[in-house]
Amino acid sequence: MLQDDESDDEDAMQDGQQIDILRYQDTLGEMQSGLHAAVQGGSEEIVWLLLLLASKLDYSQFPQEVFEAAKRFGVEREDQSGKEDIRTLRDAQGRTAEALAAELGGVWAGWPGTGRLGV
Repeated sequence: MLQDDESDDEDAMQDGQQIDILRYQDTLGEMQSGLHAAVQGGSEEIVWLLLLLASKLDYSQFPQEVFEAAKRFGVEREDQSGKEDIRTLRDAQGRTAEALAAELGGVWAGWPGTGRLGV
């Protein structure tokens, strides 16, 4: 018999467990975060969106297009106090998304060392 998945979510929330999907690290994917995956895939738009939603990167560092896209999607940055900055997450090889970007080069050539992907 099929059951509603929501009961599992409700149980987890009642137990005090919360999953921060923006900072989730894939245990089967070498502990990559969404930021790592976006860098690996060369997706600048997703990187900017993740930085807006899950980092403490200063607003002045974002292109105006990021705010326009966020507005279209109806998303905005929540208070990041007490939350881990997504730029500090490391994969199974100990790399931050910035270190991965430095290895990959290409679209990320100008990013490492700017503070966008690193703290």
